[in-house]
Amino acid sequence: MGVRARPSGTFYAEIRAGGARLTLGTFATVEQAVHPYDVAACLVTAEQRRYRQQIQRRLAIAHADERAMEAWAAAFPRDILDERAFYEQKKADRRAEKEAIRAGKPFIEVREVGPTTIDGNNDC
Repeated sequence: MGVRARPSGTFYAEIRAGGARLTLGTFATVEQAVHPYDVAACLVTAEQRRYRQQIQRRLAIAHADERAMEAWAAAFPRDILDERAFYEQKKADRRAEKEAIRAGKPFIEVREVGPTTIDGNNDC
C-alpha cells in the first residue's frame, strides 16, 4: 500500500481498503504518484468514517428500542403475556397444519406377491 519506486525509475501507487486493492497507476515522479494516493486515502477514510457513524446510529436506535421495550414490559406485563400466548398458539396451529398435511398424504404400499412375469399382453 502506498507509493513504491520501481526498478525502472517510475513510481507505482496503490491503496487498499476493505480487503480490496485499488491500483492508482504508474507515474514518472514521486510527486505525481503521491497526489492520487492522497486523494484516494481521503476518500477511503471519509467512507470509513461515514460507515462507522452509520453503525453507531443503528446501534443507538437499537439500544433505544430495547429500553422502550423494557419500559413497556414493566408498565404492561399483561401485554407481554398475551403476546407470548398468541405466538405459542400460532406455532401450535402451524404444527397442527403440518401434521394434517402429512396425515392426508397417501402412502404407496408395495407388497411382494412373489415372482411375476411380464409378457407382451401387459400394458405396463
